[in-house]
Amino acid sequence: MLHNKYRHKLSAFVGATFLFLLSFHSTALAQNQEVIGTATAELIEVLAATEVSPLAFGRFFIEGEGTSGSLIVDPLPAVKRTAIGNAIHPVEGGTVSPAIYEIRGYPESTLVITLPTTIQITHISNPSFYMTVNQWAVSPSVSPKLDVDGKLTLFLGASLHAQTLTNNPAGVYNGTYSLVLSYN
Repeated sequence: MLHNKYRHKLSAFVGATFLFLLSFHSTALAQNQEVIGTATAELIEVLAATEVSPLAFGRFFIEGEGTSGSLIVDPLPAVKRTAIGNAIHPVEGGTVSPAIYEIRGYPESTLVITLPTTIQITHISNPSFYMTVNQWAVSPSVSPKLDVDGKLTLFLGASLHAQTLTNNPAGVYNGTYSLVLSYN
């Protein structure tokens, strides 16, 4: 009997030790683990654009009353103006040029360019007379990349649509547009 008595005590001791160790291990596993992370940010310079030269369609005349036509200025460094339709006739003199912009920003960044919508340029003496400008085009592209110095020269061209002499009397026409530049 004595032997059974020790056996029960030994069993009770082993059981209690097991429960103690099990509770210690469970407590150790239930503890929270803390990890320290890092957050970073880099603030870059804002994009800046300067208009070096405005978009200029130059001088032209409209012949006759029956038809309208268009002038297209390409967005290229080598100035190219094309007349569409038999009523529009470009003439020498005046300025013909794509709009030219100098862009500055964070070096080697890719940009996104949102081209203007259709606009009207109005007669400076009588704004009820207007011509439409649309079909905008840009060079080098609508997603150009700034160079290693953070610079880019951008060329913007478009199409000018004139109507008849009754709707577009001789004179100077002008207007504004919005060109939106952003980092990609």
